Formats: sequence, structure tokens, C-alpha cells
Amino acid sequence: MERGFSFKASLGEVGDKVKESSLGRHASGILFSLGFKPFSTESEPKMRSSSPIQHIQTPYRKSDSFIFGSSPLSLDKNPGSELYPTHDHFGLPLKPKDAPLYMTYLVKNEPMMAKQKFLFEKAFPDSILHEDSESIAQLMLTNLPSLISKGNSIPSSYRGLVWPTITSAFKRKKGNWRSSLGMKEQNGASEIFEMGPEISALDLQRIENAKEQIEKDIDRTFPAVELPSFQQNLREVLHWYCHTNPTLGYCQAMNFLAGGLLLFMSQTSSKVMLAMIVEDLLPGYFTENMGGCVIDTMVLDELIKLHLPSLHTHFSGIGLSMNLLCTPWLMCLFINTLPSTSAFHIWDLLFLYGSKVLFEVSLGVLRLHQKILLEQEDPVEVVFYVNDWLNKTWDPAHIVNAMFPLETKEIDDLRAKIKIDLENQNRLKAERKAVLDLQDQSHFEQKELLELFEKFSLLCVDRKELKIENPEEAPREIVLSSAGILEYKQFIAIMCSVFPNSTSSDPEATFARFFTVFDTNNDNSVDFRELACGLSLFCKGSMDEKIALCFKIFDQNNDKMLQREELCQMLLALHRMHHENDAGLVKEVKFFVDVLLKADTQNAGALSLEEFREAVFMHPFISKAFRVEQTPPPLRKAEKKPETLNNVEEWVIMDDKNNSV
Repeated sequence: MERGFSFKASLGEVGDKVKESSLGRHASGILFSLGFKPFSTESEPKMRSSSPIQHIQTPYRKSDSFIFGSSPLSLDKNPGSELYPTHDHFGLPLKPKDAPLYMTYLVKNEPMMAKQKFLFEKAFPDSILHEDSESIAQLMLTNLPSLISKGNSIPSSYRGLVWPTITSAFKRKKGNWRSSLGMKEQNGASEIFEMGPEISALDLQRIENAKEQIEKDIDRTFPAVELPSFQQNLREVLHWYCHTNPTLGYCQAMNFLAGGLLLFMSQTSSKVMLAMIVEDLLPGYFTENMGGCVIDTMVLDELIKLHLPSLHTHFSGIGLSMNLLCTPWLMCLFINTLPSTSAFHIWDLLFLYGSKVLFEVSLGVLRLHQKILLEQEDPVEVVFYVNDWLNKTWDPAHIVNAMFPLETKEIDDLRAKIKIDLENQNRLKAERKAVLDLQDQSHFEQKELLELFEKFSLLCVDRKELKIENPEEAPREIVLSSAGILEYKQFIAIMCSVFPNSTSSDPEATFARFFTVFDTNNDNSVDFRELACGLSLFCKGSMDEKIALCFKIFDQNNDKMLQREELCQMLLALHRMHHENDAGLVKEVKFFVDVLLKADTQNAGALSLEEFREAVFMHPFISKAFRVEQTPPPLRKAEKKPETLNNVEEWVIMDDKNNSV
């Protein structure tokens, strides 16, 4: 006979034998305490309506009674037999090995469950549910902490009303949030509908991709659940969220959250609650890189380090990360780790007290088993042991008693600190990649670029905020433009650090013209790209590039000629940058320039670029300034220029145009 039909149908098969058994009497009492009539032959009872408020509804389920097998109930039989329940009272299927534990929990907690239902009916009578939503919310927030303490859960028939009311979902349905999620008023009730056709092609593609993944996950979400149209409702809830938030779309684990909500409330309320969980309660958890979850696993690691230092040291020693152990707990809110009775009690606490409950449960479970976990030397064994205990914990009281009390401020402070640390790490990775990518525009090696950027970072100003989720995909120009700039004083300082010999003289006289030429966009500052490209030409470019650059730097009046004073400034600057200062250098430079200009008969008192180039290789004094051997131009070996640079003359011409503007 097929397993998994309603308890009253089973009793119709076995007759008075079950009624007379002690377990049958216990089960009858439990069902009655929840408002069910398990021994009635009347039509199936419905769960108590969660609220007269139209937009929060409780779904009709196939049977609101417990689901049992077809034979008399007994805890003495083989768990794999037909004598044990096949589904829990939420309609979720039970594994054969879990059935005895589940029944033991029900029998043990019958008085508590009956009392809990009575207390809720007393605290929230039907008469007050007709009041305005704010009054109901305030009443619940006042009474719930005492009602659900010590492992006492919210009765299932109340969750469809209580959960949305005590969270931000209810307020969001009343406010402007309605328009952003596609909600409209109809006959006084809020109805949610899918977004219209005004959507970008990119978002449409995202939605289609999300729907493909949803279809793969639908059948894997609470299979064999005892709830009519469950899979179709689940599909519609997830599709709705894809349309209302196509940027985020769908992420695995959202299916279990939506499925858990649909066990207690209507499709409409489930949509709003899902949006609240994804966007408010667990922000960042369901993005592509699951950044919010990553931060929270790191927060948990810090909490363990702070409150359970021995365990933290042991976990670090065996290589166990909280990401491996706790990510499934956080992403699915324990629904795939704890039995349904305990998991939904965690949800009760979570919606009332916020996400700190996840940390209190996680830390508490680890503290409870700390002694045994310290003996485990294999991280896989730790994960297996903890999850095995959680899988068997049907009584929420065991979880509540183990919870480690924490302050919300402590968690928020850790989140903020870790978030900043991660943003800085991502920024450093993006900047490193952008800096190394400049190798194709400069003559510097990777190591030299990184060393230069380190100097730049210490001196730069106007560093802009940059938030990056994926450093590998961050555009280079955006990253470098936010890295800061060097104004005149900072530029002089970094040039002095690159050329330490120049500090013994007047550095401003040496580097003032470099600042003007390196500033290719004429914004009165030098960014890192400008600095790296300019310095690489000056320090490691070909001799032709160096000569052209120096000519450009010291041709102050842009007349394509180096006058006597300009020649003196150039030779003084180059000698001071590359060689130790000489007390007689100024006199020597002036004497040499006079001799050089007297020998020039074509351009009285000035040198053209070609004349200056010849002088570099013909005169030892200039060769020393450029740190090259005295070799005539025709005998020099040709130097290959980088393909990306073409030739330095084009670069100089571009600067000429910028300066003229």
C-alpha cells in the first residue's frame, strides 16, 4: 500500500487497535493540541486562518493532520517499516532513520505544544487581528520574546501571520517599496505582479538564465512534499523575484528559502518575505560572489577566535575554515541541516531578533561540542560530526539551550571591519593588476612598476573610493584614475626618492620641468600612468627616446631649439640626478655650453634636436650626463622600440598640441 497518506486514513485502516495504544493516544493528543482532529471521519480539517488581513494567507494543504503510514503506530518496530510516519507535520518527507526520533520528539513535547497553542490563542485572539497592522506588530513584538523562549516555537498555523508582521516585509508592503517590486492595490488588498516588458536585453538574458537554473532546482527542493501545487507555487515565487530584481536574479539556496515560506503562507506573502530575506536580512548572500556570506563566515571565525580561542587555534592547525563548515548553515538558514522542527524554530527567532541568531546558534553548537571537536584531526571529520548531531536534533530546546548570547553591535562592528578589509584587499588586487598591465605601455619590468606604485601610493593625494567585487574584471583606467594623483610637491618628492643624488642640490630646479611634461593631460597633476610612462622613457627608453624626451622637457619656450640657459639647466639636472653633486659643476657646465655653442655655426646660440643628438655622442661631458659610452651615432647598434610606443617623436608632438591648447 502506498505510504504517506493522512493519519485519519491510516486509522480508518487499523481501527480501534491504534486508538487503544499508548502511542496512538499520545499522537491523538498532539494533533488535537495543534487544532487537528486526527480520529474524525469528517472532511479534512483546515488550519486556522492566519489572519483576516487579505494579503497574508495560509495555504490549504492536502492534509493538516500528521502524515503516517498504513499500519499501527509503534516505536518498537523497524524504522524502515510502514509503521512509522513518512512525513512530518509540515508535509516534508522523513527519512526512515529519522522517523523514530521525530515520533519521540512529538510524544515528549505534547504538553508543551498544547500549552503553546493555548498561549498564542490567548495572546492573539481573533478579535485583535482586525486591528491595524501597526498595532498587531507592536503587540507581537511585545509578547513573542516570552512566548517563544526555551525552545517553544510559534504554532505552525500562526507563522503565516507572525513572520511577515514582525519583519520588515509587512512595512515594505505598505510603503514605496511596493512600486519597486511590482505591487499594486486591488480591492483594498496588495497584489504582486510581474514586471512589464520595459526591461533591457541584458536583464532579459539574466532572467532566462535564472529560469533555466530554477528548473534544475525545482525537483530537488523538498521532493515529495505534501502540499498541493507546491512546485508550481515555488516556480512562480522564484520567477517573480527574477523579474523584480534581474540584476541579482536567482542563486541556489533561494529555492529552499522560498519553499520553507510556502509551507506556512500564500504565494503572495512568500514573495514579499523572500525579498525581505534576500535584500534585508541576508544582504549580499545571493550575489554572484556571495560577498555577504563570505563576510559572515569571517565574522564567525573572529567570534570563535574571541570566545573559543582553543577551538580556533585547533581549527587553524588542521586547516578547517568556517567557509567549509558554516556556509550551508547560513545560506539555507539551517533548513537543510537541522530537522524541520528545529530549523523553523530558528526561523522564528531569526525573524524576531535578526541575523545575530545565526551566529548565536553556530557559536553555541561549536561550544557545546568543543571537547570532542578538539580531538578531531581531520577537518572532514569535524564537519561530519557537527552536521550529524544537527541532523538528529529534533527538539529546538537543545539548540536554544546551546545558543551563545551575542550583542548585535559586536557583530555589526566585525562586519564593518571585515568589509573594509575585504574592500581594501580587492582594491589592492585590482590596482596590482592595473599596474602590471601598464607593462605594455612602458619599459619597466613588473617588479619595477610595483615598486614605483608603492612609492606613488605613499605620496599621492585625492585617492578616490573604489568598491570592487571582482578585481580581475575591474577596468584599468577606472582603477588607476581612483588611485590618486601627484600634485607638484608630491611629484618633486617622488622624483627625489627615485633619484636620491638630486636631494643634495635644489630638487625643484631639477624636476620642475619634468612635472610639466609628464602632465600629458594638462590637469596640473600627474597620475600613475603618466608617471610610469614618463619615467620609463627617461630611465629605460632607447637613447633616441631619452634624447627626445630631455629635449622636450628643457625646451621651455617650445621653439624646437635649446638655448644657452636651457642647455645649462638640462646638463645641471642630468648630472645631479645621475652623479653625486660636484661643487664646481655649475662653472663646468657653463664653460662647456659656451664652447659647444661657439662651435655651432648654423644656429647661433642654440641647438636643434638633431644637433643636440650628435653632441650627446660626440662630447664626453654630455655622454656622462646621459650615462652612455662615447660612441658616434653611425656606429651604435639600433635599439628596438616597443610596438605600443611607435616612436617618441609622436609622443612629443602630442604633448606639443596639448600645451598649445
